[in-house]
Amino acid sequence: MNGQGKYKTKQRDLILGYIERNKDKHLTADGIADYMKNQEKPVSRSTVYRYLDVLVNEGHVRKYVIEEGKCC
Repeated sequence: MNGQGKYKTKQRDLILGYIERNKDKHLTADGIADYMKNQEKPVSRSTVYRYLDVLVNEGHVRKYVIEEGKCC
């Protein structure tokens, strides 16, 4: 475990690495999960969602919810 009481896993490292490499882009949880799947990385969609929630709660990323049917 790290100093914050959370386990550091390979999956989290893969997700965080992808986010850091693409920090200038708008990313979605589904987009991250699809990328991992296409790259044959062992990360499930639910893991991506859970870890993004952790990053939001820690203040590392921002979460935006777009209402269905509304644009930009």
